[in-house]
Amino acid sequence: MVFRFCVGKDASFLVSELYQTAYVSEYGIRPALNYHSKVRLTSEIKSKIDDLYKNALLNSRPDNIRGLDGSTWCFRPKSGNSYTELCYWSPIEHPESKRGLKDISNLGIYLFDISGLQEYGGVFQ
Repeated sequence: MVFRFCVGKDASFLVSELYQTAYVSEYGIRPALNYHSKVRLTSEIKSKIDDLYKNALLNSRPDNIRGLDGSTWCFRPKSGNSYTELCYWSPIEHPESKRGLKDISNLGIYLFDISGLQEYGGVFQ
């Protein structure tokens, strides 16, 4: 899943993308998925995303923990013309721990909730 928070003078949007290769799970064969959504944001939702984004930006720090199972989340905040990339392995597993991933987890969960990707097979992990 990829989320882009796009802010404009007249309107703001959450642009979401879901890409999943086909795989076999304990529930059967999951098909390949490719879905895009664009959600126009109300001023309240825009403000909440902005606050969550700023908290994640201020409180997220590099994390070198990696694993073979779980998910990897990458946060690419833009500053001027450059990007920084911070990647986290399974940030929703114990977000209150010393890894300090509560803010990045809150942002990801909120974006997934408003994206509508779950209706098209998106699974949050």
